[in-house]
Amino acid sequence: MAMQAQYPDIQGWLTIPGTGIDYPVLQSGEEDQVYYLKRNYKGEWDENGSLFLQWNCAVPEGQNLIIYGHNMNSGSMFGTLDQFTSRDYWREHKRVFFQTLSGISEYEILSVMKADVSMFPFQKAAFDGESGVREYVRQAKSLGLFETEDIGDVSEHVLTLVTCSYEWDNARTVIVAVRKDKSISENIS
Repeated sequence: MAMQAQYPDIQGWLTIPGTGIDYPVLQSGEEDQVYYLKRNYKGEWDENGSLFLQWNCAVPEGQNLIIYGHNMNSGSMFGTLDQFTSRDYWREHKRVFFQTLSGISEYEILSVMKADVSMFPFQKAAFDGESGVREYVRQAKSLGLFETEDIGDVSEHVLTLVTCSYEWDNARTVIVAVRKDKSISENIS
């Protein structure tokens, strides 16, 4: 996280081993919520944009860290998220790591869906306690493209990854993952 000193909008680093997703995650303020949609981590114009957190997510302890990124044909940014619609691909890549100044958190993907905000509240950053998180995860699993394993007790923290999809207007590929450990130190490569 040495880059954060030079680029203070960097809030963390997202890695999904074996997928090509291995990028800094930025966050702008409420006044320009999609600043990084078409800018790189240096703030320079870039058609790929950057992975960015929804403006009202609190890092690292927010209940739902919502990360957006472009679905690039080149496979960069969130260009490989659509591959998670295959259960076999999900099974091989269901571990997600998010590194912040507080450490590295491991998440497990519990749901892969095609949705829009009228179907699923993926833009909801905070919940009413544990029961609110459980309901979000329950709803995500019910909308999933396939059934995933039950991991038992649900953490109070989830990670939601969102990118454009083209099945209908405003469709999104949405992936919901639950934090497994508060912080880990294993090698994630």
